Amino acid sequence: MKKKFLLLFLVLALALTAAGSVISACAEQECGTPALQNQPEEPAKEKSASRQSESADPASPAEQDGSAPQEGDRPAPPRPMPRAEGEHRPAHTAVSVTGCGKVTVPADAVQLSFRIRILSDSFKEGQARLSEAKSALFDAVRGVCEASGDGLPGGDSHRPVSDGTAGGYEFTSFVCVKLTDAAKAEEAKNAAEGTGAVHLYTYYLLENESEALKQALSLALQDAAGKAETLLGQAGTLLRLHEECSWHSAADEPGQITVYANVRAKYAAAQQ
Repeated sequence: MKKKFLLLFLVLALALTAAGSVISACAEQECGTPALQNQPEEPAKEKSASRQSESADPASPAEQDGSAPQEGDRPAPPRPMPRAEGEHRPAHTAVSVTGCGKVTVPADAVQLSFRIRILSDSFKEGQARLSEAKSALFDAVRGVCEASGDGLPGGDSHRPVSDGTAGGYEFTSFVCVKLTDAAKAEEAKNAAEGTGAVHLYTYYLLENESEALKQALSLALQDAAGKAETLLGQAGTLLRLHEECSWHSAADEPGQITVYANVRAKYAAAQQ
C-alpha cells in the first residue's frame, strides 16, 4: 500500500515539473529572451544623428557630385580702377546759387516823436492849452526845416487827477513830426523840446530807395556769379535770375540806412 502511494506521488511531481517548463517557455517567447534584454543600449547621440540623417532631404545633384560652390569659391567684387594721370572728376554742369548784396546810404527823411503833457483844473481850459502846445511844437520845428505831421491817431487822452485837496485833469498827446532833411533832425528836436515837449525817439527813413536798391542788386548778382564760379570751377553762363527779396533798416551809424537785396541765379558751365 505504501509503495503504491509513493509511486503516485512521484508521477504527480513529474507532471507538475513538466507543466512548469512549458509555462516558462511560453513566457520567454512573449517577453523576449533575457540575452537581448541585457544588451547595452545605443548611445543617445548616435540615435539622434541617425534620426536627423534619416529625416533630412535628399542631397541635390550638385552636392552629390561634389560640384556645389564653397564659401571660398565666390567671386570677389570688382575693384575700382585707378584714374589715369591727368584725369579729373567731372565738374557740375549747372548750379543754382543765392547772391546777397547790401549798401549803406544816408537817410532822406526822419521822423521825430514827442509827448506833450498838460495839467488843468478845467476840462475845457486843458483842451485849449493842449491844442496850443501842439501848434507851438510844429511852429518850432518848421522854423528849422520843412516838416509835416500831426498827432498820432488816438494819441490824445485825458484823465481826472487829484492831490487830495483839489481835483483837475491831465491831458496827454503823442505827436510825430516828419522832416524831409534828415541832417536837421537834432536841431529840430532841440527846438521842439524848447516848447515843453518831451522827445521819445528818432526814426530815420529812406523814402526813395530805388538807386540804393539797384546798387544792392548789382552787388548781389556779383556775389552769385562768384559762388557759381567756385562751384563750376570756371565762369558760368547765366541761365536764369530773379530777385528773392529786398528790404532796408537803420544802420548802426545814426542817419544812415542799409539796403539789402537777395537774388537767385542759375549758371551753366561752358561747353568744352
